[in-house]
Formats: sequence, C-alpha cells, structure tokens
Amino acid sequence: MEHDLMGYELKDLITNFQGIAISRLEEIDGRVEYRIIPKSYSDTFVEGKWFAEDRLIIVGDGMKPSEMQLTSTRSKVQWGR
Repeated sequence: MEHDLMGYELKDLITNFQGIAISRLEEIDGRVEYRIIPKSYSDTFVEGKWFAEDRLIIVGDGMKPSEMQLTSTRSKVQWGR
C-alpha cells in the first residue's frame, strides 16, 4: 500500500474482521502487518488481531490517536458515539 493505515477503519478481505488499526509491524523482509481492534461501546475487553497489509481495505476514516481512549495495557479502545 502507498500510505500508513494507522487510525483508519479497516476490513480484512478474508475473514471480514473490521476495526481500527492501532499497531503496525514491519518485518525484516519487508512484510507489514496491522493490529486491528474491533468497535466496543462497553467496558468489555476486546482482543485485537494481526493481519497482513495486503489483506486489508480501508472502509472508513476511523479516528485520530487523540480521539482514542486506550485504557490499560490490554488495548481496550473506547469509541465515542
């Protein structure tokens, strides 16, 4: 892909898993993966998943890092309504 996908709302083309990209990993061989956290409107912990960049499409603007409320080290993202 031509640009960084951090903060965008993404969808995995194979599993249809959808959410916000909160982490980016670049391997030594050049492969790039993103950690996607699905929407959560409650205080429940939501597990993120890693996906290869070439499996992802942008489905929304997502949010800026300043709009995310990351609580604890377990990557719970609280979405505003």
